[in-house]
Amino acid sequence: MNELGDGLIECDVWLDPDALINILFRADVKNHRYYGARLETREKTPASKYYDKFLRRDGPEGWWVEAQSLFTKTYPWAWYHMAVLFVGDQMELYKNGELVASWTDSKYESGQVGIMGEQGMVHIDNFRIRQVPANLDKARRIVIESK
Repeated sequence: MNELGDGLIECDVWLDPDALINILFRADVKNHRYYGARLETREKTPASKYYDKFLRRDGPEGWWVEAQSLFTKTYPWAWYHMAVLFVGDQMELYKNGELVASWTDSKYESGQVGIMGEQGMVHIDNFRIRQVPANLDKARRIVIESK
């Protein structure tokens, strides 16, 4: 199995109501250690944590560690272009070309890529994985050009 350090994962996603998708990267799935970039359509309330965001899982007994969200919402019954960019310790999540979450974390440097749906119906199309330059500004240009 190949491992990916710095990369860009892109796909088009359609989420039904009360659904979510996690794009996993730098993953060691066997040991439940990975980062996830999440879009979700669960109902948002002022007290809820149901926003687009990054998460990290640190083992089979661990809970998700959540990154600060920009509090963007994903609504059901629509197609979205999702792009997950990770270079060094920097991670950025884009939805339809707009930055919706970012995180700085250096716990995991490389690993596998995967898709995890925890609930609801999700449709995925045009899934693509690319290596990117180890320079964040150069890598961002690839995201902009792929819109």
